[in-house]
Amino acid sequence: MRAVLLLFALLLQPLPAQERSASTNVVLILSDDQAYGDFGFLGNRSLSTPHLDAMSERGAWLSTFYVTPVCSTTRASLLSGRYHPRTGVLRNGLPMRAEEVTLAERLAAAGWATGLFGKWHLGDHAPHRAQDQGFEEVLGFPGGILRSLEELPTAVRYTDPALLHNGKPVRGAGFETDVFFDAALAWIERMQAAERPFFAVVAPNAPHRPLDDVPAELLERYLAAGLDEETARVHALVSKVDENVGKLFRRLGELGLTEETLVVFLSDNGGVGSRFDAGLVGGKSSVREGGIRTPLLAHWPGRLPAGRRDGYGVHVDLVPTVLEACGVDAPAASPGGALEGHSLLPLLRGEPEPDLAPALFFHAQTKGDLGLNYAVRTPDWKLVHDDGYDASEPREDAVLLFDMRSDPRELEDVAGEHADVVALLEQEYAAWRRSLDLRAEDYEEPPVALGTPRENPVLLTQLQQHEDTSRWGVVLDRAGTYDVRLRFAPLDVEGRAVLRLESDRERGRNAALNESMAVSPGAGEVLFRGLELAAGRWTLSALLRRAGDRGSAGGVWQAWVERRGP
Repeated sequence: MRAVLLLFALLLQPLPAQERSASTNVVLILSDDQAYGDFGFLGNRSLSTPHLDAMSERGAWLSTFYVTPVCSTTRASLLSGRYHPRTGVLRNGLPMRAEEVTLAERLAAAGWATGLFGKWHLGDHAPHRAQDQGFEEVLGFPGGILRSLEELPTAVRYTDPALLHNGKPVRGAGFETDVFFDAALAWIERMQAAERPFFAVVAPNAPHRPLDDVPAELLERYLAAGLDEETARVHALVSKVDENVGKLFRRLGELGLTEETLVVFLSDNGGVGSRFDAGLVGGKSSVREGGIRTPLLAHWPGRLPAGRRDGYGVHVDLVPTVLEACGVDAPAASPGGALEGHSLLPLLRGEPEPDLAPALFFHAQTKGDLGLNYAVRTPDWKLVHDDGYDASEPREDAVLLFDMRSDPRELEDVAGEHADVVALLEQEYAAWRRSLDLRAEDYEEPPVALGTPRENPVLLTQLQQHEDTSRWGVVLDRAGTYDVRLRFAPLDVEGRAVLRLESDRERGRNAALNESMAVSPGAGEVLFRGLELAAGRWTLSALLRRAGDRGSAGGVWQAWVERRGP
């Protein structure tokens, strides 16, 4: 089924007639794990990115723009305009709090159409999904990688990907990067026809691992050039992103939208693996420059003079920048909290930088103590507390200091020569840390609400499981009757599927539900019908057993949980 051709049947009405001082459209392109050196214009001679290179020549760009070391935390800061720990996203994969007001919500309230095409990674379930956070059109997938929707754990592919369109399963037609850009362009055309200004986020999963499925023609081109297998595969994925950037600009030109559309491009964090990175140290998950630095490209003909800007910006600056470009006032406060960035439009226009810039803060923990691996950046200095990603024990040589005016690549540690600067920046970090008012439970995955009118059925995937086992934390506001469909890798012999609902405190004892069902050889799913589930907070667990074997025969890949009736 060529599902992508059917994705755009949603009827949208034009805005009520009103006077508008501007009709700025915005397209934000966010690539996934694209390293600082994965651009031709930044010196990579083995990688071809002609359209991104042209964008840097036609538009304004910052050579130093800071994100966070991992996916979710960057996306939370970019879309909220607030440091990600304040939004609930303390580590990768946690959902953003529902009360946060996103850039999409702010623009939607001012009359913009809003669409997200690709990776969200800020919550898979209501009220944390993209469609709950201001995006009226959403084509994407749960979790951080495309495989979460495939029927088998071995089916990791970017071609014809399994996706969700406004919460409904569909199958994309073609390579994932093409699918997302094509969907965004089709939606943009519809918004133009409806005379609606638009805000589109296009966030392909490329060049994020796994690297199993890459465009064959591009891969062969890079292998023929003598690159090693891994680098060739990454380059093929980056080239596919670049091709679609070119397609986007061509179509905007054909639609007559070029001059009234601000197009922004950046990556969410550093790259993975060893390849050219323009001399930067570190990569994804590191607070060194190679983990948190990306070029920021901004194309807006007639509004932003072309050329490189030597100042720097950070993720929380994007919201006030876009709001100013659209002529939308940024409120001093909102239910989520005050914006923490400032508009970069003056800098992108080539105006002088302000004399004083606030300190920037970064950290890279997945759990535990926020202070183990962090960095503080000021105009002159960068302090790095580098214990390693998610370290449990500090290292004696963890504290590093770099003079960013003379050593922007962090090649020479001068902490021993400037103990006063180290102490000052550590105090700045400690004060910022205290302002977050964090608790241990803030690092934990919240339970998934089952049976709510907002989301029914609920899809639970392996990427949301506790400790990579077939267990999910769930909550039911009230008792009800449910059907539960489990999907798994087919057994080669007869077996049984076991489904349990247990208290987190009494797992293995006094289960509220303990059901099992025979599984025939070759079967890949079972359906439990008419289960009575009690209200409360539970652990839902599912496992497979071979006939005559009390041990587990493998994990359950997906669980669809649907409440019957109102």
